Amino acid sequence: MSLDTTDEYLNAAQSHLDAARFCLEHGRNGLAGSEAYFSMLASVNALLLVNDRSPRDSHSGVLNAVYLIFVDELGLLEREAHSVMTDAKNWRRRWHYEAREPPEPLAGRFVSLAERVQE
Repeated sequence: MSLDTTDEYLNAAQSHLDAARFCLEHGRNGLAGSEAYFSMLASVNALLLVNDRSPRDSHSGVLNAVYLIFVDELGLLEREAHSVMTDAKNWRRRWHYEAREPPEPLAGRFVSLAERVQE
């Protein structure tokens, strides 16, 4: 993402989360999971800025920050959050490149984590 401020990241996170909720409600699990994942990316980058850290430019950089900073160092997220976010990343790739959708309960789990990370 080429966003610069916490507010820009939070606005992007909210937009993606709104789209994820809409898609989940309308049975579009692939889109819901993908949008939830992008919401999580933006939320984590906002959290990094709030904690006087640099945002990450890559998917793996964001996932590493989740585990190293927000799970291990600060304890703001549980270890399962990193695992669910990694699953969301993998399903996002499946959706975009293979047109495979996650099952509805899993897409719902991605949306739930996106909501928690944004809080």
